[in-house]
Order: sequence, then C-alpha cells, then structure tokens
Amino acid sequence: MDDFCDEVTLTIHKVYLMSTIKVSRSTLKELEDLRRAMKAKSIEEVIKRFLIERRRRTLEEIFGIDRGRIRAFSEEDRGEDRS
Repeated sequence: MDDFCDEVTLTIHKVYLMSTIKVSRSTLKELEDLRRAMKAKSIEEVIKRFLIERRRRTLEEIFGIDRGRIRAFSEEDRGEDRS
C-alpha cells in the first residue's frame, strides 16, 4: 500500500486549541517508536523536543561562528598603558 495514500490522522491537544495533521502510517509508527525510545509522554512531546533541538542547533550555528577561534584576553591585548 502506498504511504501517501494510506494516511492516518494525528490529533494534538493543547489547552483549548486542537489541531489535526495528516501523516502516513509509517510516519506515525516512527513517531510512536521515537516516543517509546525517548520515554516521552506523547507524540506532541516528541515533536516539541525536535523543535527545541532544531532551534538550539540554529542558534549555535549563528552565534557560535567563532567558536574555537576566540581566546581569552591577555595583558598584551590591552590598548592602554597601565605602567
């Protein structure tokens, strides 16, 4: 059976807001497997963890551009004479 034709409805509840997204059965199985492996309470928690990780990696990529090339300031780096 084709994964794209055989869709499963995944419902995510959030306080008073409820959204439904369609995913294939194979994607649902992968999400369930990840939920168990991650010991998450729900598929929503799995998705949130992935989103948090994606944001963290993006921020590291943007703000960590000089990582490994920066060293601590030394007395020689001062632009003034303190003698």
